[in-house]
Amino acid sequence: MFENKPPQKPLLDDLETAEKNPEIFYKIQLAALRMGRKFGFSDTEMEKTLGIRLHPEDRQDKENLQRSPAPPPSLSADHLARLDSLCRNLSIHRLLIMGDIPASAPPEIVVDWPPAMPSQAASRFFALSEGLEAIFGQSVVLIELGAVTQSARKDEIARNALEAWHA
Repeated sequence: MFENKPPQKPLLDDLETAEKNPEIFYKIQLAALRMGRKFGFSDTEMEKTLGIRLHPEDRQDKENLQRSPAPPPSLSADHLARLDSLCRNLSIHRLLIMGDIPASAPPEIVVDWPPAMPSQAASRFFALSEGLEAIFGQSVVLIELGAVTQSARKDEIARNALEAWHA
């Protein structure tokens, strides 16, 4: 059934060979950098992770690989009134929206609120999620602003999010 084939050369040996050739190794690192960008990592974060310094021409193509900004959400007066009530009831400091409402994909809702006890935090999180889904008539992706740690993600929120409510 199965033929006995000699084992293929391990990947580690190939990487060791690539490390000896700086041009090939840099191309591998650049490919990893581009993949990191697709997942929202900044060039600086990827340089630290990969232990390299980018050539200026490679830094310039960063603009071409960034995601295009999300269109600003469209909120009706009814949405705003219902958001005001929900946010006041749950002691929210700020509520930001990324994406269109209504949209085919769930919008990302970024929330900034005061710390709470774990038991209260969970019930507050689900109350907000359910309230937003009732207001917008679709599921939402809820993101706690304080839990965002990646600088690229923070930058994306700063660029693309529209403040829908603040205390």
